[in-house]
Amino acid sequence: MHRFAVLVLAAAAGALAVPGAAAASGGQTYDFDIVEPITIDPVTGAMSSSVPEWGTSGDCSMFPDSTVVIAAPDWLGETVVKWSATMFTSHTNNGDIWHMWFFLQRADGSYVTARNLDSPLMKRRYTDYTFDISTPTVMPQDQFAEATQIEWMGSC
Repeated sequence: MHRFAVLVLAAAAGALAVPGAAAASGGQTYDFDIVEPITIDPVTGAMSSSVPEWGTSGDCSMFPDSTVVIAAPDWLGETVVKWSATMFTSHTNNGDIWHMWFFLQRADGSYVTARNLDSPLMKRRYTDYTFDISTPTVMPQDQFAEATQIEWMGSC
């Protein structure tokens, strides 16, 4: 299985002013959009967020309990974003990829920062693709501390 990740830094330090999902992604339209709270691990300090229900986008379906985990950044702001999920496609001609954005938000819904990852290429219909994709990134500690929820936005 090919594993790959695409990291896009959508914001520098400070607030991210996003007039809408399409603007944040260069015109991409999303048909999956859900906001879920963040849980902080008391031992590691990592934040996580899970989708408690089935997610659908186009011909693709994502199983419940898909999770994103962001490690607590070190003093340089270095961290790792990890997306774990199981999904499948019901129809494909050349393979489907689920493009997922994770928008970290403050309690008032304003954006702190965003990261995105892509699923593996799904070439076979009705085959479960289970994966853990992670990528290093930089996120200042103050941005990490401001986040209280994650908006999951995706398309497939």
